[in-house]
Amino acid sequence: MLRQPSLRGFGVVPFLLLVAAILTAAWFLLGERPADEGEQDDGPFQIADFANRDFEGSPALALSFTLPMDARKSYEEQIQVFEMPPRPGDARPGTRNEDDDDEGAGSSDPSVSSAPEDVATEGGKLLKGTWVVGDNPRLLYFPHIKPQTRYVVRVAAGLTARNGQTLNAEGRYSVVTATVAPAYYFASRGMVLPAEQNGGLPVVTVNVPEVDIQFLRVKPDQLPRFLDKVISRPRQGAGRQASDSGDDEADYDDYDWRATDLKGAVDSWSLDNLHKLTESVFAGRFLTERKADKRSVTFIPVEDIKELRQPGIYIAVMSQPNRFRSDYQVTYFYVSDLGLSVRLFAGGADAYVSSLTTGKAVADVEVSWLDEAAKVLARSETDGNGRAGFAERPAAAKVIVARQGRQISLITLKEPALDLSEFDVAGQPGRPLRLFAYAGRNLYRPGEQFDISVLARDADGRPVPAQPIQAILKRPDGKNQFTASWPASGELAGYYQRRIELPADAPTGSWTLELRADPAERLATTSFRFAVEEFLPERMKLELASRQAAISADEALHIDILGSYLYGAPAAGNQLLGVAQFERQKNPLAQQLPGFEFGDSNEDSQRQRIELEAAQLDENGKLSLAVDLAPAQGKRSPTTVRTTLSLLESGGRPVVRNFERVIWPAPVLVGVRPLFTGDHAREGSMAQFELVRADAAARLHAGKALPVRLFRENRDYYWRFDDQRGWHSGFTETDELVHTTTLGIPEGGRGKLGVPVKYGRYRLEISDPASGQITRYRFYAGWSARGDESQGVRPDRVALKFDKPAYQDGETARLTITPPHAGEALITVEADKTLWVRRLAVPLDGSTVDIPLGKDWQRHDLYVSVVVLRPGNNAEKVTPARALGLAHLPLERSGRQLAVALEAAKKTLPDTPLKVKVKVPGAAGQPAVVTLSAVDVGILNITRYATPDPHAHFFGRLRYGADQYDVYGRLIERMGGQKGKLKFGGDAAPQATKNLPKKVRLIDLFSGPVKLDAQGEAEITLAVPDFNGSLRLMAVVAAPDRFGSAEMETVVAAPLVAELLTPRFLTVGDNAIIALDLHNLSGAAQKLKVRLANNSGLQIRNAERELTLADQQK
Repeated sequence: MLRQPSLRGFGVVPFLLLVAAILTAAWFLLGERPADEGEQDDGPFQIADFANRDFEGSPALALSFTLPMDARKSYEEQIQVFEMPPRPGDARPGTRNEDDDDEGAGSSDPSVSSAPEDVATEGGKLLKGTWVVGDNPRLLYFPHIKPQTRYVVRVAAGLTARNGQTLNAEGRYSVVTATVAPAYYFASRGMVLPAEQNGGLPVVTVNVPEVDIQFLRVKPDQLPRFLDKVISRPRQGAGRQASDSGDDEADYDDYDWRATDLKGAVDSWSLDNLHKLTESVFAGRFLTERKADKRSVTFIPVEDIKELRQPGIYIAVMSQPNRFRSDYQVTYFYVSDLGLSVRLFAGGADAYVSSLTTGKAVADVEVSWLDEAAKVLARSETDGNGRAGFAERPAAAKVIVARQGRQISLITLKEPALDLSEFDVAGQPGRPLRLFAYAGRNLYRPGEQFDISVLARDADGRPVPAQPIQAILKRPDGKNQFTASWPASGELAGYYQRRIELPADAPTGSWTLELRADPAERLATTSFRFAVEEFLPERMKLELASRQAAISADEALHIDILGSYLYGAPAAGNQLLGVAQFERQKNPLAQQLPGFEFGDSNEDSQRQRIELEAAQLDENGKLSLAVDLAPAQGKRSPTTVRTTLSLLESGGRPVVRNFERVIWPAPVLVGVRPLFTGDHAREGSMAQFELVRADAAARLHAGKALPVRLFRENRDYYWRFDDQRGWHSGFTETDELVHTTTLGIPEGGRGKLGVPVKYGRYRLEISDPASGQITRYRFYAGWSARGDESQGVRPDRVALKFDKPAYQDGETARLTITPPHAGEALITVEADKTLWVRRLAVPLDGSTVDIPLGKDWQRHDLYVSVVVLRPGNNAEKVTPARALGLAHLPLERSGRQLAVALEAAKKTLPDTPLKVKVKVPGAAGQPAVVTLSAVDVGILNITRYATPDPHAHFFGRLRYGADQYDVYGRLIERMGGQKGKLKFGGDAAPQATKNLPKKVRLIDLFSGPVKLDAQGEAEITLAVPDFNGSLRLMAVVAAPDRFGSAEMETVVAAPLVAELLTPRFLTVGDNAIIALDLHNLSGAAQKLKVRLANNSGLQIRNAERELTLADQQK
């Protein structure tokens, strides 16, 4: 019998502690862990920067070095500080401009000088003080300095870094310190104070020892009106995707300037306007931290004040005792542990409640919808997943409120939804019955008629019972041109066809044909958008090419130009005009090296435009053009030169095309690829990058000892008051070198770089000694480092990846979740409602989850949403946060695509029938119809119109069907500070216009629906009119549940093409030149006699002429 090992004499607890210690040591030694900023000891030792900075909330002088300093050493003898007498003209520190290209020691602070006349120490007083090594060991601070004082700092040669390297040369700097004016303001623009986490409402003060605060409580029956007043409406397009149907614009008006911003400085008049909505419940004077010239954070203990414990929104109005100004510092807030999020669908809605402290679901929370008068319109309670479902959305609802005990959480429907623009969620809206509308083109003239075809299918592209559909044609001004009911065709199930007649006085602009399967629907089932313009079809095509795959700024860009008429003749002698535009190209190798950025981010805004000299094409319609690339010289980034060329007809009408090439500033450049999403690294982590040295052909080269520097770009924001400007805000910006290293890149490979980051905005610089180039890349650590007002509605991202590109009905999808932080994941599958819900704890290194696809999920608006909730932590000063992932869940439908082939003559004559053979082998033996359009390519080229594709429409990705709202973007952040003490307080129809004459016939031929025979074939004859040009043949095929499309071009040309080009209008007494273009396309030389006839009122000189044209001559 085996004996169990004895723990006697060793002790169970010590044994477990030993095991834990061994595992901890193994993780510490072997595991990948973030290093501290500034800890690397390699590279040369230099002074990187000198500036005014804050040290522990107080002004200080700061020296930044390229290597870490030793905190155990004293630096007073080697670094001397002199206090200098004032002198006229001393500069004051201000906001830093963009980084210059100086690579040596210097300063980004404009108040700092190294000029000899500024750094002399005569008359100065040598100060006794201590230089302190900062958290970033590359920084030395000299604290306790005076405001508005000039100092000179002398750094002796021989100063020693932590690794023993010494400074080669002396450094001297002069600086004028800033004025430290009294200031006080609320530290956050958030609205939700997480319960028992932040310590109170944070207030920032400078030289203000106490503040008076009056608290107003919003009356419960006035809550919706208050939120409507203080929260601005989003600008159009904010938050959610704009509707493809085009009729939801009323929900997204322009910014609501009537709103009152109750964050920051607010005048007394605006506050007085709130007196009917609020009641005063408490007033008191609070002591703040008393430290001269130091910015301090004090927490107002609102959770400890009895009068503020009633659930609701409170307004805090702060002023300075014994000062009477017209403006007050104001914020509004409520205290809660309920993290509320809401998904709004077209019909219903779901609310989810999670604890801000733990991230876990909170059950038995009452969720209510309130109207403007705070009347409850609907009510439900959350289940074990923290979910409360609503089959219908109350139309009059203004606010959603979650309540449990003495806590509330709320969302106003006026605020913008989460910004999902960085997620791939656009497309047509999903519907149980879907419509596909198409025509031969999307550009028409006033007075035209055209045929529109519509296919009706269910959500998975299958037949539906015949039913009428509603059609509304909307003009550019939004007014209805007509509303009609279109019945289904009796013979062809699921097919509709109607002729649209545009009035002769139709206004120009963008028109929309909205189609609805249910007239009661607010949003259209689908829309067909087209333009109405006084246009002329293009008569020429312009082809551009270059043999230069890659170019440098020292050479010219050579473009080979070929111009021809759409009926086949060369554009001989036609004039060519052009411009060249230059701008930075961040990723010139997007296909070969996706995600890599090259060059200098400082050049993002540097654009230039130059005019090109006019030129003429030769007799073959050709020209070789050389574009001077001098504007790209001296750049550090790849530069895109976009050449826009205009080929003029004889009458001066242009055909415009663009040509692009990328100019490389050096044969090989360093590219950097962040291994995080959206330029935002995780706070307190190692920000990981891949580096390459690549040439223009994407070949990878080796790099030895590339110097790497990481700067934190610090912004210090403030509120100040003066008698001239009143309350005003601003910031100062400085650079802080936090990390240096060198990196090697292997031949044909990539280098790996990890740099430690905390919270803030960073700039990574990689120098390439071989080329002398610098790559600069800016990024953020922590989402809210952006510092803009949109951060609250733009979530951090969760990376999602499926194990297959598409899934059959009933399969199980395996999803890999990689979050930016560990936490509780709320996983849902959504379409027009929530189909599946699961909660799962997800570690930092990610997790996988299996999602069983329901067999009834036969639709193409399926999305998986993953929200990872990071709980708050008071001890570690961590604010609760959420990160969002959204991914389309694709269904496999490639087997339902029909292959379509067209057979027709490549060239034909005007006024002759054109026979087109349509072959669809996959449709043999089943009912199917085809429609065939033949449209002038000169019209289609204007709008780049694509051949209609029903398979992509019915089975492609549809739009995400929900708007997401939550409170996480409005949380009041956790920060350092002390609790404030209460000193005292308490108890307390236009006329038709004549259009321009239609000189050019518009060719748009349509066959109507034609049934395929038993072999899946059809022969269609189109009557080609008197026309010279190119026709695009476009076939659309529909079987009951399968679809296909195809296209080809046919040239239509007469033996002799004559085109008369005249002015658009004349008046009495005018003289004009008219042009008659003649092209001989007969295959032989022709002798021609030309005679021009005219109506009365015109006199034509030289009306007759004889000439001989060779074949192909114009």
